[in-house]
Order: sequence, then structure tokens, then C-alpha cells
Amino acid sequence: SSIEQFSEDIRRYLAGLPVIAQKDTLGYRAGKYLRRNKAILAGVVATVMLLALLITFYTIRLTEERDRARTEASKAEEISAFLSSLFEVADPQNSRGEDITARELLEEGASRIENELAEQPEVQARMMTIIGEVYTGLGHYNKADTLLQRSIRKQREFPASSQLELMNSLKVAGMSRRASGVTANADTLFEEALKIGRAEIGVNDPRYAQVQMDYGGLLLDMGEVAKAEPIMLAGI
Repeated sequence: SSIEQFSEDIRRYLAGLPVIAQKDTLGYRAGKYLRRNKAILAGVVATVMLLALLITFYTIRLTEERDRARTEASKAEEISAFLSSLFEVADPQNSRGEDITARELLEEGASRIENELAEQPEVQARMMTIIGEVYTGLGHYNKADTLLQRSIRKQREFPASSQLELMNSLKVAGMSRRASGVTANADTLFEEALKIGRAEIGVNDPRYAQVQMDYGGLLLDMGEVAKAEPIMLAGI
């Protein structure tokens, strides 16, 4: 309606503000606001997207951890049930008054693993490792090695979530061969265990350090002192 208003509208237009000559609506003002604050809004959108991605990532991660914990708990229950049923063999009521030796108990367990745990390969492999380790403690090295190697072969086919179990079985197999005095290929078992450990838990984890110490002990037994020293020092 005047030169002053026309001049003011030009100034407001150049500044990105609503002009007097334009019908004042919410959509019009919102459009002007968005154009004036592109950088700020872009930053806000980027921040919101980043937060959404982080929330999604951690939600998935927590879900995976929860599922893994449930799986481990289920495995523990199955192993406990299997061991309980195994020790029932030694019950006088079941053994008809005969004494059952530790070796007989292990042989019973080793034979039952095949049939009773056929549908639960991860539990089956873990039980093979457990019984193989006990066989080693009793000095039955051939039986121990057979079970441990079978456990390792099975675990190589498992998904990546079971890699720490494989690391432990490789370490136990290496220790069994060290105890038997027949150290052929024992070093390769430890080296594979260390490779898995580096990828899964890192070199600062106590479990990794234990594998290092056990591997170093094997190398000392083999007379490879120069190779054993840095590995054992790193595990301390």
C-alpha cells in the first residue's frame, strides 16, 4: 500500500523472511523458516538419524547377547542333565552293588554321547571336550585325543558364535598331546586357538593369556626356548 511497505517487503524477501504482500499462512511461514535454517535443520536431521542408527545397533547387539546367554544357559542345563544321568550309573541301585570305576563311567559317557546328543551337536561337542579332558587327567591319552579331535571337527562346522568353544577345545587337545609326550601337531592346535582368540576376545583377555602360557609350556617341552619366551612373557 506504500513505497515503504514495498521496500520493507524487498528487504524481508532478501533476508528470507515472510513478506507482507504474501497471504500469511502456516505453510508459507514454515517454508520460509526451513529455507532460512537449512544448515541447522540438516544438522538436526543428521543427529536424529545417527541416534536412530545407534539405538538400532545397540538394540540388535543386546538382543544377540541375550540370545547367546539363553543359548549358553540351555547348553549348561543340557550338560548338567547329561552328567547327572551319567552319574546315576554309579548308583548302587543301578549298578547292582558293583563298584563303577572312573574309567568305566567315562566310557559309558563317551558311548552315550553319540546317540543321546545326536540332535544337539554343540552340546555333544562340548561333552566330548569335557570327557576328553578327564581322560587326559587319568592318563588315557589315546581315548582323549580321539574324542578331542572329533569335537574339533564338529565345531569347525558350527557358526561363528561358537568360536570360543573351538578355541578351548583346541587348547585342551594341545595340552592333552603335551601331557602324552607325543607333541606332533600340538603346536598347530595352539596356534589356531590363538588366532581365534585374537579375533574373538583380543590379546588382553585372561583366556587368551592362558592359551599363550600353555602354548609356551609346550614349546619349552619341545626345546624351543627362544620361541617360547616371548609368547609366555606376553601372557604374563
